[in-house]
Amino acid sequence: MSFNKLAVSAVNGALEIQPALANINFDFSLWKVAPPKEFEGVGAALTTFRRNEAENGCAHRTARKLGALFEKVLPTTPKLIKAYGQRASEISKASSIDAEARAAYGVFASRVGADATSLWAAATSGSSAIAVHLLACMLAKIWEAPEATSIWVEITEKRKKEINDDFEQNNISDMASLAAAKQELTRSQISEWDASARAWLGVADTEKCRQQKQLMLILENVQTSVNKIPETYSSVISAWKNALIQMEGLINGVSQEAQGGDIILGLSAWHLFPDLMVVAPRPTPVRQRDPIFAHGGVLTIGLVNPNTQDRGVHWSLPLAHLRHYGVPVVSLRSIDSNERSRISTGELLLATFGCVLQGWGEAGNNTLQAVTWLNNVGRLLEKSRSAGGRSACILLEGDAALSWFSLLLAAARQYLESQGNERKTANKLILLGRKHGKRFLDRPAEPLFGLLGVPSTVRPDNSQGNPSTHKPEARPTDIVAGISSESSMLLSRVGQRGSYVNLITADDDKIHFLRMVALNIAGGMSLDPTQIFIRYKRHYPKWSKHVYEYTTALPWHRATPKRKFDESKSGADGHTRWLYRGGSLLRRGTDRRYYDRLDATFPETGDLQRIPGDFWEFHKSKNSSVRPGTDRNIFTEEEGQSICQEFENRKRFYASLGEHTIDRESELIEDFDSMRMGVFWDNMGCVGGNQGQTPWYRLIYGDENSAGLFVVEGRGNMLALIRSNGTEAADFSSLFEAGKIDATAISNQLLRTFHNANAAVDPHLKALKAVSTAAAMYRKFPNTSVDVRILQQPIWKAAWVKECYDAPPEQDMDRIPSSLEPYHLERSTAFACIAMFESGIYDIDPSLLENVIAMSSIDSIYIGGALLLDPQELAYSGDIRRVLGNIGRPGMAFLIPPVDPMIREVKMAEWSRIDRDEFDGDMRDCFESTSLHLSFTGANTPINLGFSGGQDVDVYLLETLISLRDGGEWIADLDIFNTIDNVRLRKMSDCQDHNHNNVVAPHNFTAIDNWFGLIDAPETPMSIVRAHKNWQARLAATTISIALGYETVVLSDHPCWCCFNNKAKEMAWGKFLKVIIIG
Repeated sequence: MSFNKLAVSAVNGALEIQPALANINFDFSLWKVAPPKEFEGVGAALTTFRRNEAENGCAHRTARKLGALFEKVLPTTPKLIKAYGQRASEISKASSIDAEARAAYGVFASRVGADATSLWAAATSGSSAIAVHLLACMLAKIWEAPEATSIWVEITEKRKKEINDDFEQNNISDMASLAAAKQELTRSQISEWDASARAWLGVADTEKCRQQKQLMLILENVQTSVNKIPETYSSVISAWKNALIQMEGLINGVSQEAQGGDIILGLSAWHLFPDLMVVAPRPTPVRQRDPIFAHGGVLTIGLVNPNTQDRGVHWSLPLAHLRHYGVPVVSLRSIDSNERSRISTGELLLATFGCVLQGWGEAGNNTLQAVTWLNNVGRLLEKSRSAGGRSACILLEGDAALSWFSLLLAAARQYLESQGNERKTANKLILLGRKHGKRFLDRPAEPLFGLLGVPSTVRPDNSQGNPSTHKPEARPTDIVAGISSESSMLLSRVGQRGSYVNLITADDDKIHFLRMVALNIAGGMSLDPTQIFIRYKRHYPKWSKHVYEYTTALPWHRATPKRKFDESKSGADGHTRWLYRGGSLLRRGTDRRYYDRLDATFPETGDLQRIPGDFWEFHKSKNSSVRPGTDRNIFTEEEGQSICQEFENRKRFYASLGEHTIDRESELIEDFDSMRMGVFWDNMGCVGGNQGQTPWYRLIYGDENSAGLFVVEGRGNMLALIRSNGTEAADFSSLFEAGKIDATAISNQLLRTFHNANAAVDPHLKALKAVSTAAAMYRKFPNTSVDVRILQQPIWKAAWVKECYDAPPEQDMDRIPSSLEPYHLERSTAFACIAMFESGIYDIDPSLLENVIAMSSIDSIYIGGALLLDPQELAYSGDIRRVLGNIGRPGMAFLIPPVDPMIREVKMAEWSRIDRDEFDGDMRDCFESTSLHLSFTGANTPINLGFSGGQDVDVYLLETLISLRDGGEWIADLDIFNTIDNVRLRKMSDCQDHNHNNVVAPHNFTAIDNWFGLIDAPETPMSIVRAHKNWQARLAATTISIALGYETVVLSDHPCWCCFNNKAKEMAWGKFLKVIIIG
């Protein structure tokens, strides 16, 4: 029966109206109506608890009050209500959880499943209440919870005032509206209404994820406001009515044109998808194939405003009720995914990859190149692993599969495998990370995991100017490592530019690559061909020996006079190689200039033992008694002959390539300790006519122990400016594409790099480990999402990350490097981590969450694993489980037990209820009527996130009772987590060593078959609670036993009494303290 029928007649005159007012303050909100049949699927999917709340509780009263309050301002939209009921029932059915699955969540079973409480409350309160629910979804879609609550408070107050003013001015008013205006609506009721709608929105977004993503892609170029009305009440009512009217028209088959963003907001909030005609940038029809609109109209969208900087559909409102004090806060929100949305963990990893690329600077500018490079790295690691490579196995298998490095490899594969809209979305996610995630990971010291040997950020080279003008900022890594913040800091921190040459498989490929680099830099550095050369290591594996050989980096002609390098003449020139022929390389005499530098470089007496003994003249001049050996490989006569024969073959081969060959032994080249001393080659310049040229050359590019470019001393300062990081990255990537990189070499190099890394002093690495930790945890949470704003937080500074331990670098190359391992989280840090990713903004000190047992936020309950497990099962502290559902409270609630949970007393008059007898060996369940129930004491404490002046508490601790009931009768309140690590708790696991059939169960036990028998102190030393395979009863019994101070032993489903007896003797169970056995 409609309430309007109670008072529909107009009343003339104030004297006749006043008596009627005395009868309108009764609580009509308790009335309910039969829901439209299209909504029946919603009710069927609700738990009994939620359905009762929706039909008889606070949610129902709120729905009735709001529906009656706004009924007269709303248009009639029967087709929309019918269509929305069909869609809501469809979503409810798809997300429903059956009773058996719910039971696995124990005390939380009644809160598990989609929270459609407000929706069902609206459906049982009339069509106007359903329309109010639709507004709740619109507001929840675009506004934060405190903002939406503030909007609700303002529009309800304005609507009440509007009704009362109409009555006072005209003495005429609709009695139902006037009655609704007299009803109290508290802020807490409104916030719970918003929270339920917000939870439903999360469920619906998940179930309609594909359609929602497609809609967002279509609307990405739409730039419009919901409306431009500056006053909150008028703006909201206008947007609400327009969206309702236009959607009703579309369902009726009448095409519509979007004049503002209100209907677009309605589409995304109500999960109804009509066909579209997108006008800009060019007319494009979009078939969304929603069966609800099989005969519906088309929505034309052409809303692009080039004069606005606000992306997407946005809404600006002055919020007068957001804070306790001050002028209204003008807030602007948008449904643009770059500003506020939720993304899956897979999408977060792509965005994180964008953050990594942004941190690589020039080396990461080309997304496809960087992704392809990383994928090629992964393929080489797989190749090495298949061949039995130990390093690759360590990097890819076991716990390493959860490392941040493996996650980046997976992101690269995901990107390359994507096509069409998926590739388009992947690019947007990477761009999201690049643009908004600059603080998320901090910048790395070096790009591409240090393989390039260059810093992430290239600083100007001021080495030739005033040294005091160049003082790069010292990073924590450099300070701890003892590296001074001078211009050489980055070189010391990063390593040698081009050191990745050592990853190239063949020596000739290394030389070919270095010659290409030389051509690239020679012009800019004004290098003569005789001022740069290549040194490379020639290996003799069968003798485990090596020598260094030399070759020209640029083509040159020995007969030409001195000239600068000219690429146009290079075609007429050729290359020369100085190859080892098998002779002696010992130095019995060396140029005085070399000895002078040797003396300056090694001034201390203790340094002499580091200088090869074949510098006999130098040692003699020092009167040194030290006679060290030589660092050079000495070949036997037989080996020398073999090398000589090989030399002739090599000479002919290089001659066929147009290269001249000279004996290495014929040149006075001294290369002892080339990194500090340099290479001394006296006649290199003389060959080209540069008699005055210094004989000293320095390594400027490549790897000292493999192959590198050496340039005449004093000429390598401009290398970083001439050869950019982007060029380095492109060349490095091309080596992978050409198949020139050795799989084993890069596996070993990466493993060494990661073993030497130290997250304790490297913010970028610490951030990556934090991301991998969160990813590892969220792998257990299917169909979950995170707030995109997490990308704007410096995660390495988060309070929960600071609580994590970073092991120092170690030399054990046979295990996963600590720099790759995700962090091990305790329960409090795990909840703090989830809170940060769930909200995108909350950085909560884990010390405030020490006693938290569960957390509820939007459409998720995160539960400490021990609450859902049999006490015999092992549950580590950081084990958190996620389930779809919530506790029906707004904001983010952290559930904590009371300080001293109560257990009922067994009174003398209840002696007949104590059920104990001698244990007969029968393991059975005598606690089938046991159940666990969740409730709240009403006590809550806000968590300090900094003073905001806001009226709503967003994050709080909520005192929660887990009550044990037997057949509905209260027995105790439980603090389960206080049980897990208690010293009085013992667990007996299954036994494989004894024949269970031949071992008789002990008969000196007392069998406890009800709760009174456990609570009333048993008289025998050992008693057994018979709750066999009833995990909830066993968990409750264990908790009560520990709380009562008993030694407690939890048996497995198939206990071995032989093992039990042995353990009982060993531990002297029952001799000094009473023991409760959980059977």
